[in-house]
Amino acid sequence: MVAVTGFGEAADSGPAVQVAALRLAWARAGAIAAELRRDGVPGTAITVTAFAPGGGGVARLLPAG
Repeated sequence: MVAVTGFGEAADSGPAVQVAALRLAWARAGAIAAELRRDGVPGTAITVTAFAPGGGGVARLLPAG
């Protein structure tokens, strides 16, 4: 299983900022997941999450079971 997380660079906690940051976070996580699928990782083995604060994205390999 691979856990993918995108982060959205939220500068403050205002609703509009949070919405925009989550859109960016989902786009980042989606791009990472798409690359993993292109590299042969089955989509059923990928979980995707997004958070407004933070920057970039990460993929973590999780232990089986």
